[in-house]
Amino acid sequence: MAEDRGCQLSDLSPDDLRTIHPLFGDDVTEVWSFQASAEKRDSEGGPSKRSLAEQVQKMRRYLSEEKA
Repeated sequence: MAEDRGCQLSDLSPDDLRTIHPLFGDDVTEVWSFQASAEKRDSEGGPSKRSLAEQVQKMRRYLSEEKA
C-alpha cells in the first residue's frame, strides 16, 4: 500500500492498515516508532527513559565512590 501510494509505512494510518487486515488496532503504527519501541524495553540495561535514568544514577554513584 505504501509503495503504491509512494509514501513511507509510517505515513499509513491505522484505518489504512485495517483495509489490509481488520485486526490491526489503533496502536499498529507504533511498530514504526523508535520512541515507542525503546520505551517498551523497560528492563535493567534497556533503552527506556526510566532505565537510562537508573543507569546514569548507578554510574554517578560508582564514580563518586571511586573518588572517595
